[in-house]
Amino acid sequence: MLPIHLNYPSFEANQVLASEHLNELFKYLDEQTRLSRTNLIGIGIVCGMEPTINAAGDAIRISKGCGVSSEGYLLVWEDAAALEWYRPYETPDEIAYREFEDRSGTEPQAFQMWELTADRNNDPDAVRLSSDFLQGINQPAGQDGEKILVLFLECLAESNRNCSPNSCNDKGTNVSTTVRPLLIRRQDMDLLQARVAALGPEAAAYFALTNTLSSRLGLPTLKLPRYDVSATSLSSTTSVLSAFQRSMSPPVVNGVAQALAAAYDAFQPLLTDFPTNPFTNLSTAWTFLHDGSIERDNLYLWYQYYYDHLDTIIQAYDEFRLRGLEVIGLCCPDSRLFPRHLMLANVGVSPVSYDYRHSFVPSPLFSSQEGALAELRLLFQRLVTLVQSLELPPNVNPVIGGLRPGLDIGSNFTVDIAPGSIIRPSLT
Repeated sequence: MLPIHLNYPSFEANQVLASEHLNELFKYLDEQTRLSRTNLIGIGIVCGMEPTINAAGDAIRISKGCGVSSEGYLLVWEDAAALEWYRPYETPDEIAYREFEDRSGTEPQAFQMWELTADRNNDPDAVRLSSDFLQGINQPAGQDGEKILVLFLECLAESNRNCSPNSCNDKGTNVSTTVRPLLIRRQDMDLLQARVAALGPEAAAYFALTNTLSSRLGLPTLKLPRYDVSATSLSSTTSVLSAFQRSMSPPVVNGVAQALAAAYDAFQPLLTDFPTNPFTNLSTAWTFLHDGSIERDNLYLWYQYYYDHLDTIIQAYDEFRLRGLEVIGLCCPDSRLFPRHLMLANVGVSPVSYDYRHSFVPSPLFSSQEGALAELRLLFQRLVTLVQSLELPPNVNPVIGGLRPGLDIGSNFTVDIAPGSIIRPSLT
């Protein structure tokens, strides 16, 4: 959001004030407040605002929550009552809101919209909610299609002109704001979303971030099975080392390979140094860990190194995944994205789908964006290096430490840095 009102009046003593002076000051201060929300905090649904539908499909409840529209308006929902009725709705003309329009024809046409209410309030146009209406089944023209639940900040201007026996002066206008839950057809919201996405790269950046955020949240947590041997006597070295191989079963190895590929897909917009997925076909490349080829080549001694290296890869993946959840931010978001409304969910499917939802995207203030992004890219580079640069057999150099010589023995692992190349850690 960028400022529009760049000037404000400065009042002097004995100055004659006109309405435009006070309105200019209000507009300046109001815009500064909204700019603080969008540019310093973020936009989208902060918490709550999750709809639930009862088993009969004739009542919707929206959990308590709040969100910030792209123009910086704060929308708060606290009503826990079940919404069981709907009625036709049109946005007020006094303070117009032209986003809910179909502009594909020669003349803009307002979307078909319905307001959800808890009571009928003796409104003859109110209709009992039903699952068929939400899903668009057996509905007349104009009411077909799945319904998207939207919270809309209505601004209604009402004149305060009221003649009394002593005065008939204009007393100004009162603007009342109300958060209204609306249902809009999915095909109409698709038109709106396509129009918004075509606004330019700044608008597209929001949707790119929200899409990758959902992918990031879906990345699995990996755990390598512990080294385990049977509770019997171990008769050979092979029986000891084979226990490492059993911990690297096909489901485990394939799960790690798939998680690495999914991690790249989730963060791909940020990984500019990797135009293609470096983990493609990794499951095939790692089949030797469980297909018995190591045993056929009589290389049992390598099992323990592969097991330990796979565990190192998993730890590097987890560090990258968790750090990536913190690297999200949008600088000066476009105010035209959703100026006075928030999409909550698609309530026309079961279960409720959150594909149509304005997720929260914070400002870069909270993630130290520049340093965090560089760190994230370095963590991914390390992950790629770990996967691609394992070299066996390793050269193990015993080192003796501690107070009792010969008892505390470890392995000395160094990092081999070739001139002009990336860091390639290897076991040496």
